[in-house]
Amino acid sequence: MSTTTVTKYVRQFLAAQPIAKMTREEREAAVWQEWQEIAQKLRMDIEEQRHRGRVKVVRNRHPDGSETVEQSMLAGVDPQLYRAWGAHLDRKARQLLDQTPISEGGNVVNVSVVRDFLGQSDAPAARLSAEQWNEQAAIDV
Repeated sequence: MSTTTVTKYVRQFLAAQPIAKMTREEREAAVWQEWQEIAQKLRMDIEEQRHRGRVKVVRNRHPDGSETVEQSMLAGVDPQLYRAWGAHLDRKARQLLDQTPISEGGNVVNVSVVRDFLGQSDAPAARLSAEQWNEQAAIDV
């Protein structure tokens, strides 16, 4: 299967997604609602662990194949939950400021679209400018 065919299928798939039919404001509202739901779930989990504590499970496997499981109740909140909360707030702040996360390391380039643009015929009349190309081949990812 060629990259052009794959790109065509990806474009069709993305165009069929419900979020592609939304306006920018509707997409922002949907993303904001998702952020709020995640934040609420994290807050509830943190509050529950503050009141009840957390269960620590230690599994020991012995050379004879047996396993012992020790469960203990610890006071406080799991550090992993605090890390998840911090990562959530960081991602939310970056999105609000239109910044990309550090892990992405820059802009993502769709190679097949660039290849299609550069592969236009050499005839000057048939060649599109970058702006015309973007208007003609709009991809909503």
